[in-house]
Amino acid sequence: MRFIFVLLQMLSVYNLAAQQPGFPVHTGDILNDTDGKPVNAHGAGILKYNGTYYLFGEIKKGTTWLVPGQAWEDYRVPAGGVSCYSSKDLINWKNEGVALASLTGDASNDLDTSKIIERPKVVYNKQTNKFVMWMHVDANDYSYSQAGVAVSDQPEGPYKYLGSVKPNGQMARDMTVYKDEDDKAYLVYASEFNKTMHVCLLSDDYTSPTATYSCITSAINREAPAVFKFQNKYYLITSDCTGWSPNPATYAVADSLLGQWKQMGNPCKGAGAESTFLSQSTFVLPTANKAVFIFMADRWNKTDLPNSRYVWLPLEMVNGQPEIRMPQTKKDQSSNARQSKIYFTSKEKNRVAAGSNYRYHFTAADSAGKNFSYAVKNLPSWLQYDSVKHLLTGKTVKAGQYPVHLVAFNAGIYIVKVYSTDFKMTYTFKIVKL
Repeated sequence: MRFIFVLLQMLSVYNLAAQQPGFPVHTGDILNDTDGKPVNAHGAGILKYNGTYYLFGEIKKGTTWLVPGQAWEDYRVPAGGVSCYSSKDLINWKNEGVALASLTGDASNDLDTSKIIERPKVVYNKQTNKFVMWMHVDANDYSYSQAGVAVSDQPEGPYKYLGSVKPNGQMARDMTVYKDEDDKAYLVYASEFNKTMHVCLLSDDYTSPTATYSCITSAINREAPAVFKFQNKYYLITSDCTGWSPNPATYAVADSLLGQWKQMGNPCKGAGAESTFLSQSTFVLPTANKAVFIFMADRWNKTDLPNSRYVWLPLEMVNGQPEIRMPQTKKDQSSNARQSKIYFTSKEKNRVAAGSNYRYHFTAADSAGKNFSYAVKNLPSWLQYDSVKHLLTGKTVKAGQYPVHLVAFNAGIYIVKVYSTDFKMTYTFKIVKL
């Protein structure tokens, strides 16, 4: 297996939160599983259980088609069911198979491929020892608008489908599930043709809605809810309703899930904030750092939905306000370097732990744009040096040794931070699995 060691225009350091070992950052890339195949889990959510993370999402496969007679770009693929992947570090994802399978030939069944199965979320019920999955099930024209529920004895499934319901007689579209610290669980969903957002307390076994619910927004079109908690306050990130096209996210804050919610501004900051970095929210995952979360979103490809990508970014709480930023880059003004590629081969067996240090050096020939040679030293055993080519224009790069620090694994994309003692700058490299 080959790897490419890419110096992206001599990039600067990621956001501080993104530099935590094991912190996954995806900026619209393909996320590969441990078999080297693209992860197929859209509109996803994550359950952490017994030290393992379980990723659940929509299986999108087949030809994308446009539902006729709709007032919006209602692109669809056949409902593929719900996938499950597991990981110990949020970086390397093992395909656990289909958690909830779709079926064909029964248009009256919620799980038929002619239907819609969206935004699955799973929570664990300590009383029943069951894993409970909620999802949005619908017809292709969104006329059905119900919440489906399934259960399993193990996190990866298979899940048994129990049926669907309109909670308290209200339609349910984009949704998420939030389990609070007191083990009460809540269904949060867009309703009333997306003009309101509801929060509904679930039954003790999490398999049905109760009559306790609240309409937390009104007269505004919102969807794609993602809930998290920080310092005893609840936060809800949603998107506008613009079909598959991206739009600015907003967030709301409340002292109680069923209480009064105050609408706030856009949690996204910096370049790309006006489009939520070309993505739409799906989930927010807590981390060991209580002030840092993982904001998970989908970058939809409306005319080729199976080719939709993932955006996972650090969400940092700053003075009680969530801030989501795309990792920033800075061109190296000293070298005018454009791109460097180092090819490696790898057995990919014993991956070195994040935080280990290695050294390498490169030697410049001249400034006429000729190839430059590198000498690579002290690489981990799973990275075997193969060949090197480096094209450079502008100033000559000085020879020397530079400490290399492995910052994070990223499902086949390994982030490496390099400090140049010559240029007094920090560069970011990527080892990208081909």
